[in-house]
Amino acid sequence: MVKKSLKLTVVCGIVLSISIVSKWVLALATVESTQAVLVNTIDTWRFQTVSPDPTGLAYDKLNDRLIISDSEVNEIAELSKGINVFSSSRSGSLERGMSTLGFSREPAGIALDSVRGHLYVSDDDSHRIFRLDPGPDNVRFSDDDIVSFVSTLDFGSSDPEGLAFDDQYQTLYVVDGKHSKLFVLSDIDQFFGASKSPNPALVHDIGLMSLAILDPEGIEFDGRTGRVYIVDARRHTVSVLSKSGKLVQKISLPIEMSKPSGITIAPSTQDSNRMGLYISDRGIDNNVDPTENDGRVYEFLITPPQD
Repeated sequence: MVKKSLKLTVVCGIVLSISIVSKWVLALATVESTQAVLVNTIDTWRFQTVSPDPTGLAYDKLNDRLIISDSEVNEIAELSKGINVFSSSRSGSLERGMSTLGFSREPAGIALDSVRGHLYVSDDDSHRIFRLDPGPDNVRFSDDDIVSFVSTLDFGSSDPEGLAFDDQYQTLYVVDGKHSKLFVLSDIDQFFGASKSPNPALVHDIGLMSLAILDPEGIEFDGRTGRVYIVDARRHTVSVLSKSGKLVQKISLPIEMSKPSGITIAPSTQDSNRMGLYISDRGIDNNVDPTENDGRVYEFLITPPQD
């Protein structure tokens, strides 16, 4: 009986693998493919206050700055200065260092509501997403900040990684690396408001494995086109999805990254008439090398998918 059960398990596993591969083939068969072009490299490990493991990325439109979170810097005693969020120019000049240590020691993903100024931070250790309201002075990471949170376990995510925000519809996008899923949280105030009891109907999840996205780490929402960009840390590609979750484009990256993580869209430093795709690379993990310091952010030019 044991031999038969083992045989059945192996056969089922093979059938399941074939099924997944078949879905990949179907998903990719009619999808447009393009190659990104590297145009700039930001060595975050060279910042005055270094970022060895840049993880989350967001673009602050109002101040024309990149916001970079680092989930590991505080685990490296030689490098830690209590700073794990960095504000930088698009070309890579550090402007300001900030800290989430008052509410999160593991700021994985980061997203910005450009209309109301709220900053969203995911923590995959505590399974939470925090919302930072800049308060009356309208300055984030100051004394009058108001911080609230939601448990991602409440909507089925145990590994919240990248975050993205849709300003127009006040919708938060969350990618879960462990389950390879995209969670879409509508009417975001229902999650962080006083009630703290959001309607389950406000959460929509999309499976990413069938789209050949194996380890989603970073996500960005492009409000100009309504497209969702997801970077896959295992396959080192960027997948472009419609809002409904249809795969519309695969973007190949021209360089081999160690650990691609965050992704954002911002004006290009090379061509002001085009938008650049910025992707962070954590490099070697500090669990492998406790003194590592090799973080980077790469800027690419891409050809947007055809409608």
